[in-house]
Amino acid sequence: MAKTYKLVPSKTFLKDLRKIPPESKSRVNKALLELKQDPFSA
Repeated sequence: MAKTYKLVPSKTFLKDLRKIPPESKSRVNKALLELKQDPFSA
């Protein structure tokens, strides 16, 4: 199963993304935006 998942992640990945609640998505998006804005801070 793990090998198949690595070879073809797209469909399973999209299904998993749909399961994520919207508040978690926005949290992730916010974190990604912060990383893009300040790539060298840390």
